[in-house]
Amino acid sequence: MPDVLYTRLLNTANRLIDKYGKPAIVRRNTNSGDPWNPDRSPTDYNVIYVETGDMISDRSNTLIRQDDVLGIVSMSGEIAVLEKSDILIVEGRELEFIELKPLNPGGLQLLTEFQAR
Repeated sequence: MPDVLYTRLLNTANRLIDKYGKPAIVRRNTNSGDPWNPDRSPTDYNVIYVETGDMISDRSNTLIRQDDVLGIVSMSGEIAVLEKSDILIVEGRELEFIELKPLNPGGLQLLTEFQAR
C-alpha cells in the first residue's frame, strides 16, 4: 500500500512542477579516457524547476544571499540525481549548487530542493 501512495505523490509532484515550473539545464562534467589524464566533457540535461524564493526573515543570520536561487527540481526528466558539482543553467545564468536536499520517502525520489548561486 505505501508504494501506491508514494507513486501517487510522485505523479502529483511531477504534474504540478510541469504545470508551474520553468525549463532549465543541469550541466554535468564527465570524465572519459585515461584516468591519469581524463578528457572532461560537459553533458547537458533538461529539467523543470520551480523557484520557491525566500523571505527576508530567512536571510538574517543564515548563509542565504539576496541573489541566491531557492527551488525544487523534478526528478522525472533526463537526470535522476543531482550532484553538488553540477551546474544549473537558468535563463543563461550559470549557478553552482550550494545545498541539495532530496525528498525521497520510502526510497522513491520525488524531487530535490536546492539552493544555488
